[in-house]
Amino acid sequence: MELDYLPSDKVYEDEHPKEGDKHRWLFYWQHSGVMDQVWRFNVDYTKVSDSSYFNDFDSKYGSSTDGYATQKFSVGYAVQNFDATVSTKQFQVFNDQNTSSYSAEPQLDVNYYHNDLGPFDTRIYGQAVHFVNTKDNMPEATRVHLEPTINLPLSNRWAA
Repeated sequence: MELDYLPSDKVYEDEHPKEGDKHRWLFYWQHSGVMDQVWRFNVDYTKVSDSSYFNDFDSKYGSSTDGYATQKFSVGYAVQNFDATVSTKQFQVFNDQNTSSYSAEPQLDVNYYHNDLGPFDTRIYGQAVHFVNTKDNMPEATRVHLEPTINLPLSNRWAA
């Protein structure tokens, strides 16, 4: 976790006189945890005070060329042959002309594996996600994706 804070930035104030005395900051939090061997918790969160922050300051937590900072939280559950994750992902866009962005609120990812089903290995991946825009007048959308897979692993004796 990191918090960088600058209570006053005279250079920024001179370049952006309409914004006045601006506090500038960066907040970064990354964490991965496991509980009871089946629950997974992840945070990857970066947010800054303004869209010029990464132009004005060097940081290992982001850069101006990325164009955005990500705020992602997820909780997952995993047992043998199955895992599911619920997450939310938002973006802080650094383009002053277009601050509209979509976020995934929430997103559900599910995997089920069944290997050695006769000669086959099978997998089903599914995802359901609801997209929301930061602007109220932009459309929302829900996407459902299902991806079944069947593999037939083959080998010959000399390569086995």
